[in-house]
This record gives sequence, C-alpha cells and structure tokens, in this order.
Amino acid sequence: MTHGPDEVTGLLSRWRAGDREAERLLVERFYPVLKDIARQRLSRTPGHVTLRATDLVHEAYARLASLHSVEWKDRSHFLALTANIIRNLVIDHVRSRHAQKRGG
Repeated sequence: MTHGPDEVTGLLSRWRAGDREAERLLVERFYPVLKDIARQRLSRTPGHVTLRATDLVHEAYARLASLHSVEWKDRSHFLALTANIIRNLVIDHVRSRHAQKRGG
C-alpha cells in the first residue's frame, strides 16, 4: 500500500483528532523509517550506548502520542519532530549515564 504526501498528512490530522485506525496505519507505515532514524542516531553517538533502536522508537512514539497540540503539516514535519525526539532521548540517556558515573 502506497501513501502519498496528502494521504499521510490526512492520517496525521486524523490521528491528532483521536482516530485509532489512522494511528495504526501511521505506525505500520513509519515504524521501519523511525527505527532506521534511531539506528543512525545510535551509530553516531560516541561511546557505548546501552539503548536499542526499538526502545528509542517506542519511547519516541509515547512522547509523540502525548503531543495533542501539534498541528502536523506533512510527512516531513512528522519525521523531523520524531528525529528530534529520538536525538533528545539519546542525549538524555548519555547525560544520565555520565551523571551516574560522577555519583549524581
């Protein structure tokens, strides 16, 4: 099944309105893409990171699901925001590990 830009934007709008079927279709469509984004982010992170791409995607989804006020513009907006969330999750994880090493 192919999703054009307008269809994805419509799905994002329906998801924001609470449509569970739109949510399911978005997850089905974007899960592999988000997992690739997470893998790329982890590969560029220096040092040993104990996170897995799957865990990052699931946590990013949980954060996305709580963002009810976002007015999705299009597929690019969705992917950019999700990539930013994944980046912030990795940064938070690394900071937390460094704080633990220093006793804080």
